[in-house]
Amino acid sequence: VTNFRRGFKSPSPALYSRGHLALDFLSQTGAGLAFAQALETTQLAGFNLLLWDNKELVFCSNGAPTKPAVLEPGLYALSNGTLDSHWPKMQHVKDQLERSHTQPPQHAQLQTMMQHNTPASDHLLPQTGISLAWERRLSACFIDAPEYDYGTRTCISLWRDQWGSIDVQETCFDTPTPIQQNFSWTYKTPCTTA
Repeated sequence: VTNFRRGFKSPSPALYSRGHLALDFLSQTGAGLAFAQALETTQLAGFNLLLWDNKELVFCSNGAPTKPAVLEPGLYALSNGTLDSHWPKMQHVKDQLERSHTQPPQHAQLQTMMQHNTPASDHLLPQTGISLAWERRLSACFIDAPEYDYGTRTCISLWRDQWGSIDVQETCFDTPTPIQQNFSWTYKTPCTTA
């Protein structure tokens, strides 16, 4: 789940937290697409959501005029705008991944990509309705604005193989020294898509 950046517009009052979306999906047994299609998104602040049900990866959002969709195998980028927006930080990560396509990157490489903290040049910045200073600050993959208690809280890299094994590495930045955790599990049935 990500929030959806809408500039300085006053957000419509949200009746429900976006945080429940992942928990609600994981607490049920239906397909990702059916779950996404049944969401009542007008009660939530702007969000993007990716759902994996061991068969399909589904994208849905209430921040852009798109219907929930199954993502075909490929390379996508997602931040706080539309799927595959041409934001510099998204292009940076896609370029890095494409360069390593013949040799899949390991967790350390993926984490390094996501912790890239160099702001983009002004001429590359998106215009999302916020000030130029904030566009600059938010243009880096890794955001650190401690004076506003704002920034990247966690970086997660995930691997899934064709036999259903999943390996996750999470680095949390909410403490003075980052905390790294690893999780692994295997589904009883193999994945059905590549």
